[in-house]
Amino acid sequence: MRMLILVILVLLFSWLVLFKFVNRLLRRLGHVGPCPSRFSWLLDFRPSRWYRNTVLDWIGLQPGTTVVEIGPGPGTFTVPAAQRIRPGGRLVAIDIQPGMIVKLERRLQETHAENVATCLADASDLPLKANSVDHVFLISALPEISDRGRALAEIHRVLRPIGVLSVSEDFLDPDYSFRSETIRLVKEAGYTLIQSFGGVWLYTLNFRKLETSSGRAHEATTDDETDSKLFRDD
Repeated sequence: MRMLILVILVLLFSWLVLFKFVNRLLRRLGHVGPCPSRFSWLLDFRPSRWYRNTVLDWIGLQPGTTVVEIGPGPGTFTVPAAQRIRPGGRLVAIDIQPGMIVKLERRLQETHAENVATCLADASDLPLKANSVDHVFLISALPEISDRGRALAEIHRVLRPIGVLSVSEDFLDPDYSFRSETIRLVKEAGYTLIQSFGGVWLYTLNFRKLETSSGRAHEATTDDETDSKLFRDD
């Protein structure tokens, strides 16, 4: 019985490695994209829900802050993240797929997460004002963005000088990037690494913009006031 379990585990691991190799090859050929919304159930089914609290602890969200989640999918991390920034905090969940936004909004209604706003947008063109966000986080999402350099530049634009960018990766995700790859990519976009958690199977990296000499603390406001200060007028 033990031998059978071992064989199954080896086969699963081999399949995962092969799948990742094929995925990397496709990315090199320009075939990059998020998980289709029709497969959103896989995002909830994956073990990611088992370690939600650990990842959110590593990300370090604070009450009363303005937070952006890019690539939330159906909201596996969105609702518990929104709970952590209460009272006074506001979370904007941005996804490029209308189908994911629909599924996410359904979950927000079911859980009464009133401090979350959803937004259909490309990470390479965020509909947010400059220096308006305290924290941006991506969980198994950065490798799925077609123009990661431009997306990181956009995040850099909207983050306050003392804001934080958090990038988390899960080895079970088909688009997984190794820690060294993520660090190199984000540093080249104008960030400095301030914290590193986890290992090969699961990690979170926290970055700050290089220019951190100025900036002021976020003041808690109502949802309407926050949205008027957060979203661009165009």
